[in-house]
Amino acid sequence: MSGSLERRAAAALLNPWQSPAAASEGLPVIVRGEGSFVVDAAGRRLLDAVSGYWCSSLGHGRRDVIERMRVQLETLSYAPLESRAHAPAVELAERLLAMAPWGPSRVFFCSGGSEGIDWSVRAARAYWRTKGEPERLYILRRAGAYHGATLAASSLGGFPEFREADALTATVEVCAAGCCGCAQGAHAAACGEACAAAIEAAVSRLGPRRVAAFVAEPISTPGGIRVPPPGYWPAVQAVLDRHKILLILDEVVTGVGRTGRWFAAERLGIRPDLLVLAKGLSAGYAPLGAVLLSRRVGEGLASCWLPGFTFGGHPAACAAALAVLDAVDPLLERVDRLGARLEAEFRGLAAGSRALGPPQGLGLLWCLPFREGRASPAGIRGALESAGVLAYVMDGGILLAPPLTLSDEELAFLIGTLRAAVGAS
Repeated sequence: MSGSLERRAAAALLNPWQSPAAASEGLPVIVRGEGSFVVDAAGRRLLDAVSGYWCSSLGHGRRDVIERMRVQLETLSYAPLESRAHAPAVELAERLLAMAPWGPSRVFFCSGGSEGIDWSVRAARAYWRTKGEPERLYILRRAGAYHGATLAASSLGGFPEFREADALTATVEVCAAGCCGCAQGAHAAACGEACAAAIEAAVSRLGPRRVAAFVAEPISTPGGIRVPPPGYWPAVQAVLDRHKILLILDEVVTGVGRTGRWFAAERLGIRPDLLVLAKGLSAGYAPLGAVLLSRRVGEGLASCWLPGFTFGGHPAACAAALAVLDAVDPLLERVDRLGARLEAEFRGLAAGSRALGPPQGLGLLWCLPFREGRASPAGIRGALESAGVLAYVMDGGILLAPPLTLSDEELAFLIGTLRAAVGAS
């Protein structure tokens, strides 16, 4: 087909989050990755400060990951995790179970985060059927959340425009994601208690024995990074424990080192019943998701038959994940240190800017929020890209999740570029 690659992409692809009309003049095309950078069809070299949809946590061209995948593909290219298993899946499951301090007992593999959320809902309801409580069907969700693009996952999100009328109906919105927007004020000390009270009220209204699970991210990411105040998760978990409600923790973005720990649950002291991983689990080298089941859920489902996914736990994807875990392990302390450095840099940047509010984040997951009416998101996005940085810039602020391998030089380049782009706005 004739024409530029950008125009061909706009004509042939139906991309998520963008209408074909919006891309009619052409769609930016990435043609190559080099460590923390990507190169587009126009030849621009861009620091990928969002790790390619939060996925590319080790950057591009990692020979250790690629070589492990190559060896696996030459050994066994595919085997379904149906009535049998394969060695990479067994090794990866054992590794994940050993890493999790709350003592999960089993791992279910899928192809990505949306599938993991869907399956977790199915598993939660199945668990309650095994306990003689089939009426536990309701899933509690939060406003402003995002859990995936499949019908079931979309129905658990906090954006009405993404929830389909024919998706799950037995879901109830109980509070705001990241403990924001309650009567106590965003991130106030009493905010966690207010959100826990809202969950308690919903459970009382529905009836405790009709609620199967509560689904949430440990740190909310849609539209901005929101780290809940210290009292939030203990207060919420107390309500769930009191009514024996399962906790489905969505760590698709935060898992596998992004916050300076293997899991944000570990950092925030959360005890999930089903924890969903994806994105950073394979660092974007292959589609892979996983659900870690607590001991009570794993034992409860031991006699259940639950469907799976054709490519869930693909041998090459599991091999990639094993190499990723090897690579991330020595990076965790450095991610913690970089997170503290970024916080200091971002606080200084916000203090000197009329457009920015206090930064929110942990590790290498950050948002520089905009003060209402004081910033031009489009202008800042354009300034960043012109200077060689890719970031999510939206009405709520600038979202950043650079690779865990970000060098000191790359970090300095990112800070300098942000400073110039915000100052120019």
